[in-house]
Amino acid sequence: MLREILKYKRYRFTDGFDSWQDAVRESCRSLKEEGILTDSYAEEVIANVNRYGAYFVIAPEIALIHSTEFAEGVSGTAISYMHLNRKINLMDDPEKSVSVMLTICSDDPAKHMKNIALIASELGEEQVCEDLRHAKSPDDLERLMNRIHEMGLDSTADMNAGLADA
Repeated sequence: MLREILKYKRYRFTDGFDSWQDAVRESCRSLKEEGILTDSYAEEVIANVNRYGAYFVIAPEIALIHSTEFAEGVSGTAISYMHLNRKINLMDDPEKSVSVMLTICSDDPAKHMKNIALIASELGEEQVCEDLRHAKSPDDLERLMNRIHEMGLDSTADMNAGLADA
């Protein structure tokens, strides 16, 4: 996961946003700038949250922003990271407060589901979640990537192979 984020510089460190919708849109921005997804992907995520709730809060303060496996506006498989200094309440619900948004997308449903599972596995370690919540720079992400590797939680292929990197 982090290897790909660092390799392609798909990370953002920001103060925060006035609305959770703006935070979702911004979390998609680096992937949009690379042409991997379009605005319609972020709007589909927002529509899904309005329909199903904040389904992607997968650990305290961590959201795995993603849409359905057949989402429109996606032309590749990728992940990005965004840290918010000021937490945002998804659906304006303090119980769904996040400071980290990992955004994933894939134009291949099998890769999409496998990547979600592998990222969830890495985030099953509380120390990984804690370090993600406190990362303030690319150097912090690099240190975490190395720690994940030492813990044996990373995989060897990239997300386009359907496996999340460290």
